[in-house]
Formats: sequence, structure tokens, C-alpha cells
Amino acid sequence: MPALTALMITLGPELARRQGRRGLAALMRASTTPVHAMVTFGDRRIVPLTRPPQP
Repeated sequence: MPALTALMITLGPELARRQGRRGLAALMRASTTPVHAMVTFGDRRIVPLTRPPQP
């Protein structure tokens, strides 16, 4: 999931810029950056807590 949100941060705004939509590009980057931060944090910190304890 972090890789997908990183792709969204990079590819989405670039595609919008190529279409001449600079404002949309900025909005896309600003709106996906917090999502990427939350997903990355969850993947690194929260998911390991769900693993069963090792005997």
C-alpha cells in the first residue's frame, strides 16, 4: 500500500501538469501526502503489532 500511495503522489500530479492543470496537480499532491504518511506509519508501526507472539 505505501508503494501505491507513493505512486499516487508522483504520477497523479505529473499527469495533471501535462494536461495544463497545475492547480489540480497541487491539490492532488497536497491531498495524497497525508494519506501516504498514514499508510506508511501504519505499515511500519501498527501492522507488526498484529502478528502473533513468537514462542
